[in-house]
Amino acid sequence: MYIGVDGCADGWISVSYDGEGYTETRLYEDIEKLWDDHGASAETILIDIPIGLREESNAKRPCDDVARGKLSPTRHSSVFPVPVRDAVYAESYEAAKAVQERQTDGSLGVQSWNIADKIALLNPRTA
Repeated sequence: MYIGVDGCADGWISVSYDGEGYTETRLYEDIEKLWDDHGASAETILIDIPIGLREESNAKRPCDDVARGKLSPTRHSSVFPVPVRDAVYAESYEAAKAVQERQTDGSLGVQSWNIADKIALLNPRTA
């Protein structure tokens, strides 16, 4: 079984496929419950949340370039710039944007901020 997962306003939505095709769609309030249900049985769980955050650079991540290439020409814009780690832990969009601008030579898009809580969940602070 293969599970595709994306963050949404109410938690996490999963879409499952097996060797025959689509099997189900489910909504989870938290990622831990999804893992409890599928962690041992799924061959692959693909979560559409960036991991491996940059610390102080807006240098392109090679994985994002590859994803944009695979999705071109119609869906490449759905791979948007990833915030730096400190920005996802900010208290507000304005604070996160200030952190992003201070640590890089770029800004923080609202699209990235809208999923910052989910990005932070999968990217713990470093020591």
